[in-house]
Amino acid sequence: MRLLIHDFAGHPFQAQLSRRLAQRGHAVTHVYPMGLAGPKGRLTGAESDSARLNIRGIQLSSQFRKYSAHRRFVTQRKYANDLKKLMAATDGNLSVHARKLEDAAYIVCEKSFSGRMPRTEYRITAAGRKALDQYLNAMEAFIKKNRAR
Repeated sequence: MRLLIHDFAGHPFQAQLSRRLAQRGHAVTHVYPMGLAGPKGRLTGAESDSARLNIRGIQLSSQFRKYSAHRRFVTQRKYANDLKKLMAATDGNLSVHARKLEDAAYIVCEKSFSGRMPRTEYRITAAGRKALDQYLNAMEAFIKKNRAR
């Protein structure tokens, strides 16, 4: 199975998860934003890493300014386009994935215009946050269980 693990938030267990999945035979691409501070775990290759693990950084277009809404938006938009290129994804197949999350009531989609440009925004719902928390808890338990081996 081919998997993409996107590590924007900076949880160290995501790098561990990528390594474990690659050891189990999955082709794993672990993607993270280069230059963004956070405890992302070990993102350099090691001799013990599986050949099926590919760790790739995406350079942020500018310094990430957490408290500047405009700069943060511009930086995240560029990052999203770079991630989309890396995944070889199109707007069409991304919208299909988003529609599945929307149908499950995990996200809310709002479409509007900014001047003459269409704008689509997604927000996570309470049900989506609960499902994400359950998923992250399951992944943490998986890593803890396999770390003991």
